[in-house]
Amino acid sequence: MIEVDEELFVGNHNDAEQFPRDGAVLNVCRKGTEQAPHRFWVPLSDTGANDSRRIIHAVRTAIWLRQNYPKVLIHCSAGLSRSVGIALGAMSVDMGLKKAGLQIAGVHPDAHLDRPFCESVRQAIGDCKSGDLT
Repeated sequence: MIEVDEELFVGNHNDAEQFPRDGAVLNVCRKGTEQAPHRFWVPLSDTGANDSRRIIHAVRTAIWLRQNYPKVLIHCSAGLSRSVGIALGAMSVDMGLKKAGLQIAGVHPDAHLDRPFCESVRQAIGDCKSGDLT
């Protein structure tokens, strides 16, 4: 589990099981578990073949969670692509895509910021009008 921004973490399924109960967990794996208090699921594919509306829904969910919980973990299978992409989108609201990408790369050098999923997130964010994410 890696903290990519203040109280915003990316990780994998194992990290989700160990995440503090006062925090929220956003699962962006294709397959999810039963939703429970503080646990949310938006199924996404790692290939980049996702509807932009689903990507934006996941980003908006992450933004909402950050506003309503002291800590947020976004997780996927490996914590390298989908979780990173949704964190990138959520962080971009405050700092822009480029700065958010640089910040993530600085703390998570293994992040797949150049893979198809993150490119899909950038495209979906770019297609949104200013203010549409919040």
